[in-house]
Amino acid sequence: DTALKLSCKSQSQFNSTKISHIHFPADTMADTATITAASAATEDDTQYLSKEEVAALDDDAFYKAYREGKVERRADAWTEDNFEEEMDKHPLFMTHQPTPAELASNPNLIAMQDMFEQTHSPQERAIYHKDHGNEAFKRGKKSKAAKYAKSQFKEAIFCYTEGLNEKCGDDEVESSLLSNRAFAHLQLKNYGSALKDCKLAVRFNPSNVKAYFRAATATSKLGRHADAIEWCDRGLAVDHSNAEMIQLRQTSVKAKAVADKKERQEAAKKRKLEKKQRALELLIEGKGIQTMVARRAPWWQQDDEEEIQTVVQDKGSVAANDDGTLSWPVLFLYPEHAQTDFIQAFRDDTRFIDHLVEMFPEQAAPIVPWDTANTYKYSNLNIYFEQVLDADNDKTALIQVDPNTTLLEVLQDVRHCVYSQCPIYIILVKGSAKEKEFVGRYTSTSLL
Repeated sequence: DTALKLSCKSQSQFNSTKISHIHFPADTMADTATITAASAATEDDTQYLSKEEVAALDDDAFYKAYREGKVERRADAWTEDNFEEEMDKHPLFMTHQPTPAELASNPNLIAMQDMFEQTHSPQERAIYHKDHGNEAFKRGKKSKAAKYAKSQFKEAIFCYTEGLNEKCGDDEVESSLLSNRAFAHLQLKNYGSALKDCKLAVRFNPSNVKAYFRAATATSKLGRHADAIEWCDRGLAVDHSNAEMIQLRQTSVKAKAVADKKERQEAAKKRKLEKKQRALELLIEGKGIQTMVARRAPWWQQDDEEEIQTVVQDKGSVAANDDGTLSWPVLFLYPEHAQTDFIQAFRDDTRFIDHLVEMFPEQAAPIVPWDTANTYKYSNLNIYFEQVLDADNDKTALIQVDPNTTLLEVLQDVRHCVYSQCPIYIILVKGSAKEKEFVGRYTSTSLL
């Protein structure tokens, strides 16, 4: 006849366990008391006993046998080495939340759980778990330590879930458990889970005002302000004077107005950009410039294809100037040294030589560290672009560009095509072995 206030699943619940009274059968009480006293009275302990008490112990047959080593010790008996570990496995002394494996294998936990289930109805058990979840939630709210608070909210969710698992059949209790679990999820910023629980909560109990409010809070946090307003309206239909609900609705209306305005501005900005882009495309077409979205990288570029594509994509796009000219992002490639240069705004009315003079002036020292042979001077360089003859079979020609021509003149050549709005040109040293080798790899070579 043991009266226990039990907590079967969580640490805080085990810590709250109390034994109010324990009754043993009358014929075992004397033996139990004697064994308990004998177990406690080691040789060192007898110094605290009177001579009469020691004599009484010596007269006990069991104690004599125990003292003489004739009593066989149980294999699973606690020892000085493991008693702390064994105590932590006992429900009355546990300092941790039992794991699923412990709940399934620990006989003491199983026994207490069975007793709890046998002596309480599903509704009582569900309410019991809800109460313990509420206690954990309160500890989390009071705590100033974020890590501890988080652990308590998680424990509260666990308790509410245990309550729901009881399937008690009481719609009000089920709704309350779901609403409370949603509240714990809100503390952990699990807004999607909170909303899901609230939707179920109002199905069980359409009058659960807290569930409406928490659903409105979750949707508001998710930026779904129209949904938040709708949840507030549903809650106010149940409790029209709920101050929290009224305040949240007003906040959501204002937030929705701000979000709608921003959405309209972004839509207008997008339409403006699309209009500008279309005008740019028409201007490019009007100049007779061929463009293409993508093409397979040439043989010498395939190892660096991803890097070059990243450079092209990150450096912007062609822009129209007020005077009708275009400024193009242009990439110069130096395959001999696996190097690149990027010109962010190459006006189509300027010549190639104008840029080369600035980039590779005639001076004694090399202008770039990778030009160890000091051969990269503007007057000593040839410029090329690739013409795709047959993309499927990788047939290309190399077209040499006169440095004195403008970018527009090159772009308008029928053999030229712009890749991803970024013209690419190859720079090689005149008459060098590398130029000869490089040019020889192409189907044909010609001048612009």
